[in-house]
Amino acid sequence: MLSFDLSVETLLNLNRSEVSRFCDNVLDIDSFVEELDKVSFDHVLNRKGFCDFAGIAPSTLSGWIKDGRLPLLAKEAYVLFRSFNILKGEISRLKHETQDPQIVETDNGFQICSFKQDEDGSVLGKVIASGIKSIKTARHLASTTKAMRLLRESIHLYDHEIETMDEEDSAWISDLKNRVMALLFYATDYETWQKLHGERGKAQLRKLVEECLEEINSDEEVGGKYIVELFEDRISGNTLAEILVSVLKKLQERDSKFLENLSSKGGRLRRIVAKSPELLYPGSEHLAGYSQEVVPTWWVATNNSRQAVHRILKTACDVSGIKYGNDMKVHF
Repeated sequence: MLSFDLSVETLLNLNRSEVSRFCDNVLDIDSFVEELDKVSFDHVLNRKGFCDFAGIAPSTLSGWIKDGRLPLLAKEAYVLFRSFNILKGEISRLKHETQDPQIVETDNGFQICSFKQDEDGSVLGKVIASGIKSIKTARHLASTTKAMRLLRESIHLYDHEIETMDEEDSAWISDLKNRVMALLFYATDYETWQKLHGERGKAQLRKLVEECLEEINSDEEVGGKYIVELFEDRISGNTLAEILVSVLKKLQERDSKFLENLSSKGGRLRRIVAKSPELLYPGSEHLAGYSQEVVPTWWVATNNSRQAVHRILKTACDVSGIKYGNDMKVHF
């Protein structure tokens, strides 16, 4: 890891005479290799990329790593690359900000205005909305453009998450991506969106209502949409999260070490159970809201598809030493 965070503020505070010393101190061979091998959705410079950027052969880089040394020129090249991307991102951000709608207070309330430069460099303003009574409403309207841009930029993040997760686990992210894309389409090309989603959306809504009515009628008979038989117990729940929590709680009652043993299971990006909601999602703590407490101090992830719940219950059976399909029967 870099010993000093590279940021716009850091770069602006650097004097020309300090650049070489800064580059020499900011990373060593170990942190350099760690940076090149880092895996993240926005990471763009790997070992091959650095060799291409610096104009060196891969064997040269391999030699540096083998010898445990990193020449100053290599450090400067890496910091130059990172600095270029940081400054490019900042310029892009400032450019967008100048184009984003601004709030203007008037005698009658507030206006939303946009500003742009003409060919001569003069700033021209245009009123988008006027007569807005409250600053809160004005802020909501003014933030719409930025929000839509951020949603558009988030699409590649969804794709990255989908590629790194199991098919069952990624179902909810795929659904979220589709909803975001539909919203973007609605805002940017409403006529086409209406043709594609209008009547179909109404038909889907009617179908959903009919399915809900059928589920309500069936639930009155069996006590819940989701049923699990565990030995002699019949456990029911109206949601996947509810049935999952109920089953895990029953298994914990049978063996006080069950949840602790189950906590070692799960993928690299998500645990099945953990001591806190944040620990369920390593590196994605913002998803902690998708969780529910099983027993005090133990939490389970709840954004699971039907297939993912089946897989979790199979794993729970393995940890408990019981037979899935025999001692535990899942009816959904």
